[in-house]
Amino acid sequence: MARRKGAVSNEEFLLVLYYNVFFPPSSVMVRREVLNVLGGFREGLDRGEDLEIWFRLLTRGRFVQVPEPLDVYCIAPASLTRRA
Repeated sequence: MARRKGAVSNEEFLLVLYYNVFFPPSSVMVRREVLNVLGGFREGLDRGEDLEIWFRLLTRGRFVQVPEPLDVYCIAPASLTRRA
């Protein structure tokens, strides 16, 4: 998906989740009160806590993209993401 400013429709976000399946939690900013209302991440899941919360967040509002990178993501050889 090309980077662009502004709101992202729920349909567009669902397509990105379906095809790319991954947004590092460090790349998403969410208001604390929204996470508190949702009960935070469901830590009891074997995997996919981040994907599961993105779907729950979609029930609370819209996502907006920031066009410039604000964090760095590195996959280490022994990371869970690398082994998934």
